[in-house]
Amino acid sequence: MIKTKITETRSIIVLRKTKRSPTLADIWAREVGSNKYYSAKFEGCVNVDFLMEEVNVGSMIILRGFMGEYKGKPEFKVYSLEVAVNSKNAYFPSEDAEYLKVRPKNKASN
Repeated sequence: MIKTKITETRSIIVLRKTKRSPTLADIWAREVGSNKYYSAKFEGCVNVDFLMEEVNVGSMIILRGFMGEYKGKPEFKVYSLEVAVNSKNAYFPSEDAEYLKVRPKNKASN
């Protein structure tokens, strides 16, 4: 009997990243929409270089891989990643948007 792992997809905010070696890096992250924190491990030259050079702290990324444990703490082993938003975890009104003030019409009284 062969046990297969199910690939999971997680959307996270990068809080901190560390390059351990040319082929290993890890990040500390918070899952979007919750207060779950965990580490994610990146292995392989391409993912490590991309993570360190292109992904900013505060960016939202989508990870695909397997959730496991390391030293009793949750750890996500990443097989692929996608940068979702290259911005901080805060949203401010855009200066380019026009905001219209709409006043409700008074109903005519009989």
